[in-house]
Amino acid sequence: MAASLDRYSRGKADEVMFMLIICEKFGWGYDEYLTQPVWFIEALRAKMVIDNKREEIASKRSRIK
Repeated sequence: MAASLDRYSRGKADEVMFMLIICEKFGWGYDEYLTQPVWFIEALRAKMVIDNKREEIASKRSRIK
């Protein structure tokens, strides 16, 4: 768990942190997370990666202006 927290503090989310982020975002508990279809969790992960990249790009552009 300490390694997960360390990576997260540096901007990287491993499997454990990703699960916690999703649970927090949707108000789920551990059991609710586990009952979701794998394809749905994978789609959420992909969307989060894309959204984060878009936010990074927008942030960089706003600093340049």
